[in-house]
Amino acid sequence: MNYNYLEKKLTTIYKFENEIGRQPDFMVFDLSQSRAIIASTDDVLWVDVMKNKEVDIDDRFQLGDIKSLLYMDKKFYVLANKYQRKLGYFLLELDIRLADAGPEKVRYVIKWENKLEIDDARLYSIQSKTAGESSRDLVVSYKSIHVNSYTVLIINIDSGRIKYRHDNYQLWESPVLGFLNTFSNDFVILNKDGTSFLPLGDNEKRSIYNPDGTYRMVHSLPSCSYLKVADSNLLTFERAK
Repeated sequence: MNYNYLEKKLTTIYKFENEIGRQPDFMVFDLSQSRAIIASTDDVLWVDVMKNKEVDIDDRFQLGDIKSLLYMDKKFYVLANKYQRKLGYFLLELDIRLADAGPEKVRYVIKWENKLEIDDARLYSIQSKTAGESSRDLVVSYKSIHVNSYTVLIINIDSGRIKYRHDNYQLWESPVLGFLNTFSNDFVILNKDGTSFLPLGDNEKRSIYNPDGTYRMVHSLPSCSYLKVADSNLLTFERAK
């Protein structure tokens, strides 16, 4: 809606064709601000405001329990906890011109079925270098029920391969917030135990001081890439409570 307070006129900019069952929890626009994905927990809609087009994503792709959205490089990403009413981790990549795009413009970056609920999930993008070449990676984070862990995945978008995986203890009943510091490429984790971070940038190491004044050297996750026998290998980092 657009309200002209001088003329006291209310104008409809876009009217939804499909209903959203509850107040939306997520919304992301493309750079032109004309296309967007709007989502609640159970409903996801792609809309083109300028062309008055709309796609019911949860109905077409049978997704449910939406956890996070992201726009990057003319693509939308939808992270869901259910596919065809089955629990798992499902990360769907969509072209921004979804209504006119063919099936080849849609793919699942992650499609794992299991019996675990996830929550406090976030999606971010990060610029990285591999063998001297720059590339975009996805940073996916979430906590899992039963196993009581908080997982951070770094996924190469082009290949869909997981480059690094970090797990640390996180009680399911306790809230946790993770976000990416885009200046330093550190992934910061906030929970009731305090603050921790994962260096994801290209700097191999740097020095920091703890709040108690202890001097420490921090190494980034990519600095351990020398342990890989092949580029397709996955490095897993685990930290107990």
